[in-house]
Amino acid sequence: MGINDRGTVIGLRFIGIILCVMAITARAASPWDGLWYLDKAKNRFAEHHVTLERLPNGMWQYTEGGSVAVFALDGRPYPEANAPDFTMTARLSRNTLELVESGNGRAMQRDRWELAPDGRSLLITGTRIYPDGREVTSRSTATRVDGESGFAGKWKIAAASEPSDTTQRTSSKETPAPQYLVRIG
Repeated sequence: MGINDRGTVIGLRFIGIILCVMAITARAASPWDGLWYLDKAKNRFAEHHVTLERLPNGMWQYTEGGSVAVFALDGRPYPEANAPDFTMTARLSRNTLELVESGNGRAMQRDRWELAPDGRSLLITGTRIYPDGREVTSRSTATRVDGESGFAGKWKIAAASEPSDTTQRTSSKETPAPQYLVRIG
């Protein structure tokens, strides 16, 4: 049996075709590649509760669902209790609390809480910072559920307004943000 045998030639051609198809498939675009937009009719930014309390040692504790962060209001990063690769940095001025959540050495979320003069509500401006540097900002309001004055207390955060940027371009190395998105390009 030599290289010129009909079966060998057909077998080599078949292997060649398979290798070409594999190479083309490996280079094919990801189904996530493209431009996406937020389908506002299907997307809701749900209400949720956040608790901010001053601890006896002077530190503050932020609790939202399973996320817990203990920090001082000194602008220095403090590791989150349940996720040591994430940190919370906070600064307080008269009626404004600024929170920055970082993960793996980069800022991921910036929140600015503005306390109303009556102390019963907050205006929250949140900016999500994506790995590519793109920022998406949304605004929401919060109503005090528990607590007397200042930022300490339990807050009910109403559904956020739509993000300021409702389009998102993705590449094969990333998937769209977890919202209801529709491909437009």
